[in-house]
Parts: sequence; structure tokens; C-alpha cells
Amino acid sequence: MTMEEFIEHISRISNIPSESIEPDSSFKDDIGIDSLQMVNLLIEITEKTNTDMTRIMHPDHYSTPFQLYRTLFK
Repeated sequence: MTMEEFIEHISRISNIPSESIEPDSSFKDDIGIDSLQMVNLLIEITEKTNTDMTRIMHPDHYSTPFQLYRTLFK
């Protein structure tokens, strides 16, 4: 999965236009995703990518789309 595809995936799950999502955007401050939306987003992404949720338990692993992508696919 490319970063662009990953951002499209985040866009579909969060109902936020992909044009508003940059790899280094803060989910909270720039994109406007609150804590409940973030939990739902993380659950959806880990299910759709068949990734273990324990890989992203620390907030540093998912504060931006790039950090989340790197954590999931490194």
C-alpha cells in the first residue's frame, strides 16, 4: 500500500477529504480527529490491513498519517 492509498483509506474511514490530509498533518490539530474518532480509525485501519493493534499503542506511533503508516508497514 502506498502512502497515497493509505491517505485515501483514512479519508474514507474518517469522512475527511483526502486533499485535507497531508502525511505530516496532526490527526488532532490539523485534521480535527477527536479521541473517539481516532480509536475508531485505528480499529478500522488495523482490521483492513490485518495488523496487530498492539503495534500502535503508543501515541507517537499514530500522531500523523506518516507515523501511522510507518508503524504499520515498516
